[in-house]
Amino acid sequence: MKDKEKTEKILKALQHHFTSWGRCNVLFPELRLGSGYSDISQRRIDLFMISAAKGNYTTAFEIKVSRGDFLKDIKDNLKQRGARLYATNFFYVAPEGLIKPEEVPV
Repeated sequence: MKDKEKTEKILKALQHHFTSWGRCNVLFPELRLGSGYSDISQRRIDLFMISAAKGNYTTAFEIKVSRGDFLKDIKDNLKQRGARLYATNFFYVAPEGLIKPEEVPV
């Protein structure tokens, strides 16, 4: 399975999980961090969620399916910093074993 297919599969699983069982969440896949053409404005959050039942609590999910992509993301953390401007929480979502817990920036 190609990386894009893996990413889409994880995205669909997240969407299903956070919209099933009557959960009051609004999901925005591939949400741009801004308008215009600056470097940060063109970056996208894989999935942005607003939890209406929790007082509009916001969460950003960044899906990683390759180790190289994760390492690149933590080295150049512009997208992560941009996502944290809008989200209460920021999570990496990856296949088990791809990311070591101690590698995740806090």
